[in-house]
Amino acid sequence: MISNGQLAFNQRVARINSGQVCRVPQPGVAENASHGWLSDAELARTVRSSVGAGLKDRLHALSYVWAFLLGVLSILLSRYTVYHLHGLPNEVPKQFAGMVGDIAMADLIMGVDVAIGGFILVAFALAFNLATREHMFCKFVGLWVATTMMHNLVHMYPEQWTTLFSWEWVDWVRSTTDPNSILFRGMSFKLT
Repeated sequence: MISNGQLAFNQRVARINSGQVCRVPQPGVAENASHGWLSDAELARTVRSSVGAGLKDRLHALSYVWAFLLGVLSILLSRYTVYHLHGLPNEVPKQFAGMVGDIAMADLIMGVDVAIGGFILVAFALAFNLATREHMFCKFVGLWVATTMMHNLVHMYPEQWTTLFSWEWVDWVRSTTDPNSILFRGMSFKLT
């Protein structure tokens, strides 16, 4: 007794041996081309699509840089919003005076910056269609770098920062942080 699989196999072998091989169309191969070569039109279309793919790859790589910059921008917008709505971060409302210590206040400032920056990142992800895991990672790296190192730019370019904030804010940042450092939880760690 021959199984169906064995019977189909024997039929294929007989068809091959008889020389009546049916031609299965292959994607990318012209039907009228001899020996499987591409026609001129299809060859030109393939070359154009490969050039477009190279440009698309380069633009995709730039999208990671853009995502990083959006992370930095989210912290800048967060600090701008908090400053213009509330004032200097060390101005504790009167009802909380004496309840919040210096370290807790630094943690609160950093937490508020990161939380508002995170909400802004979600808005950016929706607006710019950069919601893949890789893009979100780049945005959060940008958020973290800006959170911990933006004060260095304030030390280097204080006049330019006064256009966004004020001399009061710039003086506060320069007095509470060290230049060339990483700021974490209110403590500056020198880089050099």
